Amino acid sequence: MHIIEEAGRQQGDFELRPLAEELAKDELLRLGRGARREVSEKLTSLFTKCAPGFWLDRLVRATAFHHLERPIRASSPGEQERLCSPGEVERPDPLDSIAWTVHRFVSAEDIHDVISRVQAAAQVSEAFVSISTILDRIRNVISLSDRTRHLEALSHNESQEVSDYALAQAITKCIDEWREAPSVTNWCREHPMQVVVDQLPSFSRWLANGDSPLPSLLENAGVPAHDISAALIEGMEHHVDRLNAPTVYALVGLVGQYRGPEDAAQVIRRYADRLVQRIPTAEWENWDLTDMPTEAVGGVARFFYALMGDVDVRIRWRAAHVARRLARLGDAGVIQKIVELYGRTSESSFRRPHAPSMAKPFP
Repeated sequence: MHIIEEAGRQQGDFELRPLAEELAKDELLRLGRGARREVSEKLTSLFTKCAPGFWLDRLVRATAFHHLERPIRASSPGEQERLCSPGEVERPDPLDSIAWTVHRFVSAEDIHDVISRVQAAAQVSEAFVSISTILDRIRNVISLSDRTRHLEALSHNESQEVSDYALAQAITKCIDEWREAPSVTNWCREHPMQVVVDQLPSFSRWLANGDSPLPSLLENAGVPAHDISAALIEGMEHHVDRLNAPTVYALVGLVGQYRGPEDAAQVIRRYADRLVQRIPTAEWENWDLTDMPTEAVGGVARFFYALMGDVDVRIRWRAAHVARRLARLGDAGVIQKIVELYGRTSESSFRRPHAPSMAKPFP
């Protein structure tokens, strides 16, 4: 996903089609096997004016097949009689007890009232209806003119029956489904970051486990990166007593995604010396800076050339496959540098000088 997102940001710097084809082939044959809809959608979003290639087309088809809703075979009357125990009657759906179109759901009181009525009907029917299911049903009947007011109602809902996590999920789903509407886009520019600050513990719950609505909300909010990072930092300051250690580390990682290179450089300068002093002197590695390449292409070529001479045949073949992909993607610069290194018989910077290795990488 990170490779796809970075490719989208650098569309003008290289040819997207070969890269997309490589990623689609891996996703279809090795990784998600077409089951991950988000990967397929991200890759497809790279192409707005031209058709996708062979592998991306096959990935899209496989994803559509995986997420196709299969029709449920209707039971015959005889089968229904055998499945139902004597005297058992079909219970009504608690959601059908509400006249949904009568409500606008633009106030927290209206939302709370309908949730209470559905739960009461569920008790009578001896059924269970989750809060998330009720909020999903509510979202589906919101009119276009009431969307921002419904978002406001969710943002200020203080009902004891609705958990903060359920509200965070509901807000995220609304923004994800309605983000094309101008009114919602405008609301996202002004309100979501304050909502994130006020409700960060609920939005970041399960963030360390990868099951939080917060990343999706931030991605779809359409807010500048520096505003997002500022909101996350402010929210951490306000709710530090309610955040456990895994969540704090996950939030710090999320903040890092919305900070620039200059911020990373400042952090590295601030803590690098302290971290170096914690390493015993006997374990320090001394690099010859005059032997280090000064350009990225040369550094990548030296790294892969070192891997091609590794004593482990698996590592050599992996490096060779990387070189083959670079050739398919048209990265002639790295390939040319690797060829120029063919006469090199020692490598002191990109591998341990005394580690076992082959005399030369295989062709």
